[in-house]
Amino acid sequence: MSRSLKFDDLLRIRSVSHVAVSPDGREVIAAVKSVATASTYQTNLYRWNGSRPQRLTRGRVTDSQPQFDAKGTLFFASNRSKPVPGVYKLSEAGPELVFTMPEGSIGSMKVSPDGKKFAFLYRPADPSTTKEGKAKLKKDKSSAPPLAFSQFPWRLDGDGEFGDRTWKLMVWQGGKATELGPNDCWAGIDVAWLPDSKGLVVAHDPRAEPFMEPGADVLEQFSLDGTRKVLASGNGNKSMLSVSPSGKQVAFVLDSVDEHKWGIRRQRLGVADLASGKSKFLIEDKDCLFSGHPLGDARDGSTPTIFWEGEGALFLPWSERGHYAFARVDLSKDNSEVVANIPGEIHLTAMHGGRFYGWVCTPESPTEVVQLEGGKLKLLAALNRSWLKDLDVALPEEINVPVPGSYDLHGWMIRARGKAKKRPAVISVHGGPACFYAPTFFFEMQMFAAHGFDVFLSNPRGSTSYGEAHARSILGEWGQQDWADVKALTDFAKADPNVDAERVSIVGGSYGGYMVNWAIGHDSTYHRAVSDRCVSNLLSKWGNSDYPFVPDGVWPGCAFTNDIDVLWESSPIKHFKNVKTPTLIVHSVGDLRCHIEQGEQVFTALKMLGVRTRMVRYPVTTSHGLSRNGPPDLRIHRLREYVDWLQS
Repeated sequence: MSRSLKFDDLLRIRSVSHVAVSPDGREVIAAVKSVATASTYQTNLYRWNGSRPQRLTRGRVTDSQPQFDAKGTLFFASNRSKPVPGVYKLSEAGPELVFTMPEGSIGSMKVSPDGKKFAFLYRPADPSTTKEGKAKLKKDKSSAPPLAFSQFPWRLDGDGEFGDRTWKLMVWQGGKATELGPNDCWAGIDVAWLPDSKGLVVAHDPRAEPFMEPGADVLEQFSLDGTRKVLASGNGNKSMLSVSPSGKQVAFVLDSVDEHKWGIRRQRLGVADLASGKSKFLIEDKDCLFSGHPLGDARDGSTPTIFWEGEGALFLPWSERGHYAFARVDLSKDNSEVVANIPGEIHLTAMHGGRFYGWVCTPESPTEVVQLEGGKLKLLAALNRSWLKDLDVALPEEINVPVPGSYDLHGWMIRARGKAKKRPAVISVHGGPACFYAPTFFFEMQMFAAHGFDVFLSNPRGSTSYGEAHARSILGEWGQQDWADVKALTDFAKADPNVDAERVSIVGGSYGGYMVNWAIGHDSTYHRAVSDRCVSNLLSKWGNSDYPFVPDGVWPGCAFTNDIDVLWESSPIKHFKNVKTPTLIVHSVGDLRCHIEQGEQVFTALKMLGVRTRMVRYPVTTSHGLSRNGPPDLRIHRLREYVDWLQS
């Protein structure tokens, strides 16, 4: 007999990130993340070669970015040489160290086709935090030194405080690592090796403080002999670089944001000729994001990849109407054809012949390794389905919700497990807002359904995957059209014959937390609310986040110019006078995206208003991403808090 999902089932989830395939196509390698202890994870490499998966690496370490050179040697980045980061190759005896860097972080890493060179991002550690630095402080009985800096950004949620220590593009060859040239404090550098291994194509922003202005990446060809050639410049961020097999062309995605790095525009697919430097853009009629991805807590991130079919066609992903599809683009005909569009999310990161390899996250299961050939998916291993087979998983049902005077809001409904005729319901608002929900396996939503709640998810205006106009419609105007959509979804849920209209609650995190705060300030009929890692005051949020509101960028006006009318009118806390909804506030002390003072303001206001409230503060070691990649035991604690509050 099947059973409902339990909180501790979160500890059983295994998530796939990068997948690689050997040059002969016989071996598929994947980095698989799993729970190591109650508070930690580990990522190890697994192999598929026509049989059951074989575990290649072990230990409570992070082995990531597996990739083959042209001869079939497998390389990967790892922290197994703690405290220094390193790059390893896999031999018959196991992981074999290739090189290490001084204490710090290795970011994205690319091995050259000949296997003799490595291009990677590197950032040194703060000297006071290294093994030697800590020992000196202890010996001298000194205080930890202050962090001094002059650039912005100087911190990033999930990455911590790094001050002026920027990422550097390094190349390791001949037994040593040298800096190639461009630096970027935001790690916004993308690279692709040329087929002859003698150089790279690099996208980077050469300005001193690129974050303060709209993107303006330069696309350059770097030869290892020291020569450089500009291929494309101008506005926009350039990413997803992929050099053609002949080394004559490079494909890239251009993101032409107008405001600053957090603006939203449709992305354009470009191809640059390396000889002439001239670029052309394809499928200009497509209004989509190639690098957008759905939200979820049972998946790991993967870098979107462009593949070449000879010199005349490209394969790449794009997000469309709440899905993450995979398509073929013909360069000569300038047209596109979707070759894989499954319910859920598909990420393909390796190609051999006409076969692609990667992972999918479907309504039934967290990530699984798959092969795509001729438009058909083949499951290579049941990493998660094996433990899910006896569970009662609630599958999403697609819904279209009429919004008065506007359009039909698109989303999904997940029915509660059990036989109750009139059930409580949860409206869940996603973060971003420039993200989207998709019909994927979402552990949090499954837990709501397992505890008797019908769950309603949607992609209101401001969400991506529905075109540029939909995503940009709320820039500088939160709480207007998006609130009309959330209110329509609430009314839709209340009208459902299976739902107890008196027990409809609302939850959300980040921007979703903003919308929860807005909702309880404008509608007193919600049964319960959970405001997670929220935004409550756009004025006080200015300047204490890991990104600023650039004056007259996404938001009109600015706190220090006294042009604050829109910012204040759009702040939920301004509209709290009549709040009556019992509200749980969840926040991490270590949240660098939405500072904890945003949640504290909500708690203080509700206490002063006499509204039932409770605040749960997670430690400084956690971040804005607690619900997705925080310590397993704290993620479970958070879900228990949610369910207990909604059931009260």
